[in-house]
Amino acid sequence: LADRKAKQATRGGNRIKTIKPRLGKSRYRILPTWRKEPGEVQFWHDFGEHWVKGPGEDGKSTVKAVYVCVDKTYGRPCDICEMLTNAIVSAPNDATLGILKEAESRQRVLFNVIDRDGPDTVNPQILEVSPSVSNDILELYETYLDAGADITSLEVGYDIIIERTGLTMNDTKYKVEMPP
Repeated sequence: LADRKAKQATRGGNRIKTIKPRLGKSRYRILPTWRKEPGEVQFWHDFGEHWVKGPGEDGKSTVKAVYVCVDKTYGRPCDICEMLTNAIVSAPNDATLGILKEAESRQRVLFNVIDRDGPDTVNPQILEVSPSVSNDILELYETYLDAGADITSLEVGYDIIIERTGLTMNDTKYKVEMPP
């Protein structure tokens, strides 16, 4: 218990930070499912969160609260999504509309991984990717599974490479592949 509390304290409280693909090529070992049910193979988790922002002391917007989107995470109706939809329809001006749209959740997908090129190459971390990158990972998984290999196997798993190019949201692209 003391170890768990110490780890949480060094991670900034209760929020465990995810990692995202870095610029260039990065190798990851995708880990198997963390669920205990017999026969469970799902090794990813859908995820979404609302970042509610407001004016900061310096005049720029600042994060006031972060909430899990139960729709994107668990597939259940999300009260925050509903409130945001209603507020967007009745937004009095473009500035308010922009702030409300920023609070809408984005679909993300989480994988437990070992970051083979990162600063910690031993401890599992949570890799956060877009649905399109997730689909590319799942396609690789299926291709290798059809050939009789499970890339998530702890005994004989395989690394994947995610290559990120571009610096802005509009020009960033991802490529997922197996190492040569």
